[in-house]
Amino acid sequence: MGKVTLSLVLADRREEGRPLAVRTTPDGSYEFKQVPPGRYRLFASRNGYARQAYGQKPGSDSDLRNATPLDVRSGETLDKIDLSLIRGGAIEGRVLDQDGEPAAESQ
Repeated sequence: MGKVTLSLVLADRREEGRPLAVRTTPDGSYEFKQVPPGRYRLFASRNGYARQAYGQKPGSDSDLRNATPLDVRSGETLDKIDLSLIRGGAIEGRVLDQDGEPAAESQ
């Protein structure tokens, strides 16, 4: 899937630095170049989809504590790091009582 923004964030919040970011190609591939050695967490986002963290368990929030850390060493290449995005959704409608009137509270 193309048009996904991937962000590589330092795992230790005390360290300064901006996240590294790239966009996927139309076939969904991506590459971060010249990543300094360190411990990172990877996040993916795209309009219409829920933000996803690498290693995130289903049903959990996509924040730092739920992302699996990636250790990057000097000169090392990490590959086959895949994420699956979940399409976002919404429920819309009205709740009516037995007489067809808007319900004030759920019963």
